[in-house]
Amino acid sequence: MSRYYWLDAGYFNGDFPNGVGNWEIPLNKMINNVTFPSRSLAPLGTASHSNPNPVGFVVWFEPERVHPGTYIDR
Repeated sequence: MSRYYWLDAGYFNGDFPNGVGNWEIPLNKMINNVTFPSRSLAPLGTASHSNPNPVGFVVWFEPERVHPGTYIDR
């Protein structure tokens, strides 16, 4: 059985639900720097893949569910 760490919300600027739609490239522009001061999800991915119990790492986003005024909406 595969196991995963699934990051659903709270990693993007504006948090949930107001920030849904703040996904853009480069990714460091959209990462919430309060929750993730390095502006990177890499530490979570690295920790997820680390021994002794490595798991997959999934980042969820819903482009069809954007909040008015966000990057995708504009």
